[in-house]
Amino acid sequence: MANQFDLRRTVLLITGVVFSGFGLLCLLYPDLLTRLTGIASPTLTGQIELQAVYGGLQIGFGVLLLACAILPHWSGAGIWVVVALVGGLALGRGAGVAAYGWESIYTSFSLIYESLTSLTALVAAFYNPPLKRKPQPLPVVMPQPVPVPPAAANPTPYSPMP
Repeated sequence: MANQFDLRRTVLLITGVVFSGFGLLCLLYPDLLTRLTGIASPTLTGQIELQAVYGGLQIGFGVLLLACAILPHWSGAGIWVVVALVGGLALGRGAGVAAYGWESIYTSFSLIYESLTSLTALVAAFYNPPLKRKPQPLPVVMPQPVPVPPAAANPTPYSPMP
């Protein structure tokens, strides 16, 4: 069945929702980044740049992944985009942790999420099992008898003429 969800499309759907949702939060509430990560911008240009990258870029990435999840023929390319971009985030974050050490829970959760997502996407790129659900039995519809009008007391047909 062409519209059946599989592992690849499920990874794309979940990742698309996460990235577009976080991007929307960062776009609408740019101070969220300062509270979560400590990233602060002393200039207006820097603040706009943070909104563009953490807000706009992540929303665009999330919407692209959602489109790849909805359109089955895009899922093959979309899953490699997840492997490359989310895997690149995990690689860069892991290199930062290796160089500077752990500092926040945000870094820990982000590294775990990005690593698991990119590894799951890599598995889905090569092995894409359908997510099968037990089919529900179709309801049995019994034909209903056609109601028959009651027999008239007078067996002769009705006539307006006397």
